[in-house]
Amino acid sequence: MSDIMTTAARSTSVPRERVRHPLHGAGEVRAWRRGGRDAVVAFDGRALPIEVPARELSAETPRDEGAGGSSPPAESARFRGTRERELAMRSLEAMRLGVVPSADLSAYTVGRQAELDLVDADLARVATQRGCVRAWFGDYGTGKTHLLEMIQQRALSQGFLTTEVTLDQEETSPAHPKRVYRSLVRGLRYPDRPFEEGAGLEPLFDRALATDGALEAFAVQRPALDRPARLRLAEPGFHLYLTPALSAWQALSSQPHAAGQAPAPPAEPPARVRRSRDLLMDWLEGLPTVSNQDIDRELGSLVGRAGRIYSLLDYRPWSRIFGYLVSGIAALARAAGYQGLVVLFDEAEFYSLLSRANREFARHLFIAWSEAASGDRPATASPASGSEFAGSDEEIGVGGYGIMRELPAHFDVIASAAGPALSGTFYLGLAMTPNPSGEAVIAQAVPEPQRHALAALSADDYQRLCERVCDFYASAWPDWTLQAAIVPALSRVVSELLRSRYIENPRQAMKFIVEFLDIARSQPEGVAPMVRKIQSSLLF
Repeated sequence: MSDIMTTAARSTSVPRERVRHPLHGAGEVRAWRRGGRDAVVAFDGRALPIEVPARELSAETPRDEGAGGSSPPAESARFRGTRERELAMRSLEAMRLGVVPSADLSAYTVGRQAELDLVDADLARVATQRGCVRAWFGDYGTGKTHLLEMIQQRALSQGFLTTEVTLDQEETSPAHPKRVYRSLVRGLRYPDRPFEEGAGLEPLFDRALATDGALEAFAVQRPALDRPARLRLAEPGFHLYLTPALSAWQALSSQPHAAGQAPAPPAEPPARVRRSRDLLMDWLEGLPTVSNQDIDRELGSLVGRAGRIYSLLDYRPWSRIFGYLVSGIAALARAAGYQGLVVLFDEAEFYSLLSRANREFARHLFIAWSEAASGDRPATASPASGSEFAGSDEEIGVGGYGIMRELPAHFDVIASAAGPALSGTFYLGLAMTPNPSGEAVIAQAVPEPQRHALAALSADDYQRLCERVCDFYASAWPDWTLQAAIVPALSRVVSELLRSRYIENPRQAMKFIVEFLDIARSQPEGVAPMVRKIQSSLLF
């Protein structure tokens, strides 16, 4: 490791940086604080140095070599960054915290081409044939969350709606399907507004009103609104929740719909119309609101008969009902001109921390939603019941009342010959840290060919990771000279730490590289003690 000490020392043998501040003028950096976010600067004409945010500083034009002092290292020996500075700064801040930077993921993704090929194949299958479910297993820090972010970016770029739900024991427990559904809806991201969060279902409904054939595909404009729902359930395209919601939304909207006309809004005060729209959307998005009967009466008095509004309760046995609803939303996305819906579950290992009763209801959710996505009942026998299908009604239970107990997990739309194919537009991905109970339940929900273990990164992958983190660092601090020779030396240090298990995963490696470079830049005298401490840790 002595080579990195020598290289780091050489990279810091340049004179102290000359900087300029918009208020205080020119000065010399005496020290860096808080990981380089603040600088102690001796400004020209001031008696004492002061501390200022580093973002307020810019580099001063270097002094002539003849003015004294050491000349800077040769430009050929400098490692130059290739990223935009602001983006690089934001990414480094996330790396310091050990979390996944949300921007430019592909720039530092290494060793995951096989997984990305699987994702592309899955999305192609959803876009052209039928739905799909996929489970990803990987130890802590191996990049599961990173991979889910990559899936979201790929899906958005291909025209899918996407959403990610981080499961836990309370707010989004897989034992409570409505809580999972509510988080899913509030996290929806749209291809035409990929950075907007919290939009919910309203943009989808507005787009459906403006898309030719979307309302017809969901049996909204057929003269059968007064027929009993049980009879309508057999009609092509009728959805117990979405069809009446779309019908009411159309009646409450003055937006032009598919046929090009503008339906007249109700002859009521605009405030009441807005309140009714909010009630309808809050109900459908699973938010706390008044009862479905009250919403039904409010809509009936305002727009007439648009179809009954059924309940959506926070009851644990309702996994199949909410799976049916999510499957319908995926079909509506396709009808409105998107490719479909991608739903991702992170931290699925929280299943193992639930109580015995809640683990059983969580198992129901994984099985029912897998069927909602793929349209197939997982053909894995359950040792507990001996049933042929893990997704049978006897195995997962049926919640709800009356007609709700007759709903399938998977919503099928039989579109017209000229219309879009709307079935199989739902992709479900689950990420889990391996554990015996969690793997057992996923085995019942996801077919074996659709379960994939994330492979550990190779030494070459870590070397590429080191180079890319250094690229971000050099881009974030262009006024600091990062010696090119320090990059391979730092890669060798990371390799030694991996062999000794001082570092065990990409997240830890990324965090270590950033922290090392922080010290080399802001406290160069601390590099040698840090390296000696690492050497001592490796020996003992």
